[in-house]
Amino acid sequence: MSTTRRDLLKYSASLLAAPLFTPSARAAIRLGMKEGVGAHAPTPVDQLCALGASDAVAFMHSGELKAEDYAAALLSRAEKRRELNAFISLSRDHVLDSARAADKLRATGRPLGAMHGLPVPVKDSVLTADYPTTAGTKAFGPLSPRRDAPIIRRLKEQGAIVMGKTNLHELSSGFTSNNEIFGPVHNPWDPARIPGGSSGGTAAAVAAEIAPLGIAEDTAGSIRVPAALCGVFGFRPSVGRYPIEDVAPLVPMFDQLGPHARNMRDILLFDSVVTGRAAGVKPASIEGARLGVPRGYFYEGVESGASVIMENTLVAFEESGAVLVEAGIPDVKSLIEQTFMPILFHDTYGVLDAWFKSVGVPGGLETILAQAGPGIRQAYTTVLSLNSPEAVPPEVYENAIKVARPALIGAVQKYFSGNRLDAMIIPSTLCAAPLIGEDNETTIDGRKVPLFDALGHNSTLAPSCALPALTIPAGLTPAGLPVAMDLVGLHTGDEPLLAMAIALVGASFA
Repeated sequence: MSTTRRDLLKYSASLLAAPLFTPSARAAIRLGMKEGVGAHAPTPVDQLCALGASDAVAFMHSGELKAEDYAAALLSRAEKRRELNAFISLSRDHVLDSARAADKLRATGRPLGAMHGLPVPVKDSVLTADYPTTAGTKAFGPLSPRRDAPIIRRLKEQGAIVMGKTNLHELSSGFTSNNEIFGPVHNPWDPARIPGGSSGGTAAAVAAEIAPLGIAEDTAGSIRVPAALCGVFGFRPSVGRYPIEDVAPLVPMFDQLGPHARNMRDILLFDSVVTGRAAGVKPASIEGARLGVPRGYFYEGVESGASVIMENTLVAFEESGAVLVEAGIPDVKSLIEQTFMPILFHDTYGVLDAWFKSVGVPGGLETILAQAGPGIRQAYTTVLSLNSPEAVPPEVYENAIKVARPALIGAVQKYFSGNRLDAMIIPSTLCAAPLIGEDNETTIDGRKVPLFDALGHNSTLAPSCALPALTIPAGLTPAGLPVAMDLVGLHTGDEPLLAMAIALVGASFA
């Protein structure tokens, strides 16, 4: 038995008393940075909480680690990091009872699932039987159906435990996770800053080592923006790869569920469980891999400290054998502007209203908004309401659906085929995490920038074109904040994209 395994077993009984800190030395090392001031040798709790999902499950499969002890360690971490406000609901008794049941199952000798005993935080827009669902708002919790969404059923079938429901931007409608009902989520790297949104609670929990793997959801960038700002991996699959039923929607053609994790192995674990593709994804070859680097629109306005890290990342990929193809997508700025926001603003109110009514909320969205935070209520009664003077004109929406979006999809396909690309790589966001309270704009290199542009500038391409995209941590700014890059593939190209990510991460972030 290795020293690590021996230590885990020796000290499992004392886990709840162990001191914690964040960001941990392990998290800093994981991002290729030096240990921070005050970092200490990992305690037994640190060791367990630092485990990836794949390793934790392997220990529990072998019996070298009890599911109950592992759950107790994660719950201890959650209690120590309560100030992050990552969870809306979390039941210690439920998690421990489920973990004990997992240990009893193992004792029977029956086959164990790929996520045996693994506590998984779930964004609180996904229906679950174990906890009520709030969608981040006040009125829905008591009215929400207590059933498992298809994606939850698939994880449970493989032994996963729903750890709790994570905090989010109300109705998934924003990039900050400054929830006016349940309070803001705080970034583990600097609690004065946002974790990104709308899946901020899941990203914060994973980054703080409260859990190794969590469920997020993405319409405009709600998986990838929090992953970037919290220094974790985030995978938005192509449309149709994962089921999205029984999830509070915004725009069905854009909405996707996906994982947050601290390593690529766990992204692949999640993908294999949800898709049922047990064979797994093998690394691609870096040598000769062609990565599109679309300067201009996607690289404009990046914060100077983040830009240095991103350029170093590109150099590292090139030195590992990748070919960087410096080429842009013609007219991409105009096509994105004509596509994404018109569709989002036109569809969201009607889609949410119909969904709330379908799950039994009398009065639908109107009932929800009556008790919503002021900011969300204002947004939904102005630009998102089709009855408002600020609503998207019908001709603008028709252009988005029939002209701009097909043209954008065609331009991206031509970009990939014409340059013989395996993937495209772009900055995930234009800056690191803004401060809590900077809800409308932030400062980048001395200039004021609208918050949506700072965080969502690059994230709307993938949903507009139904493309898979993976957020890869790239490093820390001089201020000690994570920044990241997005690897983007073609529709139905999820597995090639994941294969390329494994290769690139192995070469540059080992």
